[in-house]
Amino acid sequence: MARNAAKLKMGHFQLPEAEARRIRSLLSFSGPCCVVDPCAGKGTALNLITAGAPVVRLGVELDTGRAEEAAKSGIRMIQGKVCASNCTSIDDYCNPARTLSKPPRKFCQL
Repeated sequence: MARNAAKLKMGHFQLPEAEARRIRSLLSFSGPCCVVDPCAGKGTALNLITAGAPVVRLGVELDTGRAEEAAKSGIRMIQGKVCASNCTSIDDYCNPARTLSKPPRKFCQL
């Protein structure tokens, strides 16, 4: 039964918010940077882990609905498989000249 439920969720297992807050308490950001979550879900964990930090939040999510919700929270999202992306480096995600001028789903072609 649990396996069927996992299949229905497309393998989506959300990080508990309390755990995300614990992770955030252990991190410090010395300056602006990019943070990438390859399994972003709705973006809750990424937003909690980077709360108050000078970061650009980037994410990838398989599920269209979850990707759209994460994008609404301010995360620049790619909806699709991270392994199927044409991005060749983190610079493809983080280069401001490329990403700031394009809508979130157009960083890389999937």
